[in-house]
Amino acid sequence: MAARHHNNMIRFRNPGLLLVLSLLAACTAPPAPQPVPRLPAIPVAKPGPGTARVLGRTPDAVMAALGAPTLDRSEGPALQLQFTGKTCVADIFFYPDRRGGLAATHVEARDRLGHVIDPGGCIEALVAR
Repeated sequence: MAARHHNNMIRFRNPGLLLVLSLLAACTAPPAPQPVPRLPAIPVAKPGPGTARVLGRTPDAVMAALGAPTLDRSEGPALQLQFTGKTCVADIFFYPDRRGGLAATHVEARDRLGHVIDPGGCIEALVAR
């Protein structure tokens, strides 16, 4: 394909060829999407019976069962109460329920070294102290 230079511009002698090449370039298929690998399911340990003492309960009911929290933190409509015992620390999270009050919806627990442990067992240890 010959081109002539004129005023720093390139002119093609056969503009039809340029059109055909442009159309062919536009017709190439995009690469096929790669399948997303599925991750194995993470086994979830069943919580101990201790979580039944707090889940669905109000902050006052939880404090009546576990005593005064070592941390009381609010963020927006949510409340986090933390209870510390000799062997573990439990974080209990409260969110608004259907009646407009707060209810415990989630419990996390760890040992004194920070390792995640069964929240039900931690709640039982906190009740027994």
